[in-house]
Amino acid sequence: MILSYVDLLGNGQRKTIAATVTAEHSASSYGQPVVVLADGGTIDWQSWVLLGYQIVEVTPEELTMLKRIPALAEQATQAAAHGSLRERRERVNMTLPASEVDELRRIGGGNVSQGVSRLLIAWRERQ
Repeated sequence: MILSYVDLLGNGQRKTIAATVTAEHSASSYGQPVVVLADGGTIDWQSWVLLGYQIVEVTPEELTMLKRIPALAEQATQAAAHGSLRERRERVNMTLPASEVDELRRIGGGNVSQGVSRLLIAWRERQ
């Protein structure tokens, strides 16, 4: 599975990271799945929220397990309904005129998905 998060201690940019979801980890309790990073550390729900973790790519098996984590169930359900962030980005690239994709790339510092994220964040702050 691929996740993205906002690097608050770095430059504040969104970064991607590999992870797995499993119930076979010492942090798992009574079969409750946990998200495990490549270094073996886990992501608790507070970190998930504070760092703005998002599901970028996920297998059907991982998605099933993510739905069993109460704090992540809604986002996992949305990922299943709307596709991964990568799939959504590809749909944006296919449906927007080139000039608008270029503008999103400019806003995102060279990254279309970051441009979309920044626009969504700005829009949410105005609501």
